[in-house]
Amino acid sequence: MNGAEDLQAQADRLLERRGLGRSRLMHILFNLLLTRTLNGETASELEIAQAVFRRDDQFDSSIDATVRVYVHRLRRKLDEYYSGSGSAEVWRLTVPPGEYRLTTERRTVPVGPVRTGRRAKIAIVALAAALAISLAAWPVLWFAAPADRERTLRQTALWAPIVDTTRPTLIVLGDYYIFGDTGGGVDVQRLVREFPVNSQNELDEFVMARPDLAGRYVDLDLHYLPVGAAAALANILPVLRQSGRDTPRVITMSELRPEMLRFNNIVYIGYLSGLGLLQDRVFAGSRFAMGDTPDELIDSRSGKHFVSQAGDAVRPGTPNRDYAYFSSFAGPTGTRVVIVAGTRDMGLAGAAKLLTDAGEVNRLGSQADGGRAFEVLYGIEGLGRTGMKSNMELASPLRTSRIWAAPLAPGH
Repeated sequence: MNGAEDLQAQADRLLERRGLGRSRLMHILFNLLLTRTLNGETASELEIAQAVFRRDDQFDSSIDATVRVYVHRLRRKLDEYYSGSGSAEVWRLTVPPGEYRLTTERRTVPVGPVRTGRRAKIAIVALAAALAISLAAWPVLWFAAPADRERTLRQTALWAPIVDTTRPTLIVLGDYYIFGDTGGGVDVQRLVREFPVNSQNELDEFVMARPDLAGRYVDLDLHYLPVGAAAALANILPVLRQSGRDTPRVITMSELRPEMLRFNNIVYIGYLSGLGLLQDRVFAGSRFAMGDTPDELIDSRSGKHFVSQAGDAVRPGTPNRDYAYFSSFAGPTGTRVVIVAGTRDMGLAGAAKLLTDAGEVNRLGSQADGGRAFEVLYGIEGLGRTGMKSNMELASPLRTSRIWAAPLAPGH
């Protein structure tokens, strides 16, 4: 299998099955090697540096190992593909050592899963943490709220528009994208969370703007959820789940797509900094704006800054302060959007607790706009992740005409 058509067919199957992941740089590199190989040529390191990583004529491979590092990662991506979704392939694509071209070779022995070293440990730890949170949370989800309290809450002005509709409901958990730092080597040395980087594409753009990081920051296709999301979900899910009705589907913010907002009620649970696709909508009609850090909200009317202390290093037993945020408004096509958020875990757990207290929910319904479109900010005081006291800072109607003024996305 050495013909151009066979090589192209093998490459097409790899790309159709997303064998390279979602990194834009990895796809550009692969397509460059594929094009050169189909033309009977071999790419040079300088050509790859300029075409893929936007280096100039002064590129020095003895100093900048970006090309070699990414080609090494491409080889690992191919190994992972042929040990996973491409395991049934008789032939496989390879990048020969020391060369920048693609070849095919016949697979004579089964290839086991390739996941070694520090990256494997990171993946295992992440999976174990996710399973631990899930196993701890699900028993609570089924038994958290007494049936009579659930019935009372479903009849309130806040929750009735969601539970009494035939529209499906999506619970969206705010997750965060994290990537790896190799320190310029091959193996990942640490995990990194950058506030402005929330996807593989944004990581590519971030690295493009900082060429010195191209050989260091790498996509690991990893996300994490705040611990407080499990506690908040445990409080809210029983209210939304009714006998004889489908249980609301739970997804992460990284899975939410614009078209989902048109056909589903949305209940967001997470940090304010994790609103993702919803952030512009939430703050378009709000009196608040995000500050310079993910722990800060600014009241545009008074100029007051609300800064969470929950992310600060404090001595054990020292009280701190967090903020819980809630808003409720109509979706773009008659659906309903409810935001249950906190600046950190204590605020998020506090928001969920307050919004599953029938007395507090009825109080909220009388605060602004008859309960139809409004937002509320609470101050939460406590220790660690445990809130001890809550205080309503303000409640305000939302400027609904601004929320959906812009289209959801091109073509929607």
